[in-house]
Amino acid sequence: MVTPTSILNGPTWTYRALTSAAFIGAFWSLATSSLCAQPQLDQAWSILQAGADNKSTDQRVITMRVLQLLPDDAKAGSMATKGLHDQEPDVRIAAALSLGSMKSKSAIAELTALAKSDPEGGVVMASAKSLIQLGDDQGYLVYYALLTGE
Repeated sequence: MVTPTSILNGPTWTYRALTSAAFIGAFWSLATSSLCAQPQLDQAWSILQAGADNKSTDQRVITMRVLQLLPDDAKAGSMATKGLHDQEPDVRIAAALSLGSMKSKSAIAELTALAKSDPEGGVVMASAKSLIQLGDDQGYLVYYALLTGE
């Protein structure tokens, strides 16, 4: 039986989805209100930075996912690139996937290094997918290596 307490006590998909939706809504309302007035834009970045630095893995994952909504933004790309070095694999996965979605070609070298060195298979797969999205054929080589056991 699902109760409000059980949802809040564990990292369930429903909780993550609701939190993510609320976070995205808050960010966009701040970023777009008053034609992106500078103080509100600064506040939106502060919210994202706080999410990226949060102790909660779920909050850091959500922040990395939100960053993919900001393509061609150097600050968002930099924040997501820092997420590639997080101690939690879920955060690294979200950061890698966001960089691919953002078309952040400046992250190709870091994604390639991550794909070659990360011990977590999910992180390697996310890095490979993003490399392919960025037009780098190294992603296919990573998939090939995983499939053949190299």
